[in-house]
Amino acid sequence: MDNPQKRRYSKYSLSVAKTTEEWVTNHGLVDYEGASVNQLMEFLGVSDNTYYKWKKIHTEFAEGIERGKELYKAAKASKLERSLFKASEGGFVEEETETTEYIPSTNPERPQIRKMVRTKNKKYIKPDVGAAIFLLTNLSPETYQNRRNAEVKVPKGKEQEMTLDELNAEIARLSKPDSDNE
Repeated sequence: MDNPQKRRYSKYSLSVAKTTEEWVTNHGLVDYEGASVNQLMEFLGVSDNTYYKWKKIHTEFAEGIERGKELYKAAKASKLERSLFKASEGGFVEEETETTEYIPSTNPERPQIRKMVRTKNKKYIKPDVGAAIFLLTNLSPETYQNRRNAEVKVPKGKEQEMTLDELNAEIARLSKPDSDNE
C-alpha cells in the first residue's frame, strides 16, 4: 500500500479523525482486501498503543474508521457491480499496450528511450450468461428465480381432506413438467 504523504501525529485532534476516515475510505482496513492496521498506524506515524488508545477513548476516531470501512466496502461493491453488468452484456473492449525500446546506457539510473510505441486494440468479449442470470435473480427475485417453485396454494376457507386416490392424483399432477400444471 502506498503512503505518499505519511503523517506524524503526537497529539490527538479532530483533524486526525478526519484524516484517518479519508485514508480508510481510500485504502480500506483489513476487510475486503483493504490495508492492514499496521499500514494505517505507519501512515499516521503512531504506535499501536496510541492507535488503540485513541480508538477506545475518542468515539469520533472509532466512528470515522467504521464509516471509512463502510464507504470503502460500498465503493468495492459498486465497482464489482459495474464489472458484472459489463460481463453480462459483453461487447467491444479497447486495450492499450505500450512497448518501450531502450538504448544501452552507461548510467543505469537514467535509461535512454529509443522508441516508445502505444498500440490500441479492440477485442470482442462474449456476453457472460452466468453473470446475466446472477444479476437477474438478485435484482428481480420475484420475477426471475434460480429454482423451481413447487408451492401448493389452497385458498382460505377451501381446505378439505383428500382421499388417498385424490392425493395420489395431485402428486402425479405436480410431478409433471410446469407446462402441464397450468
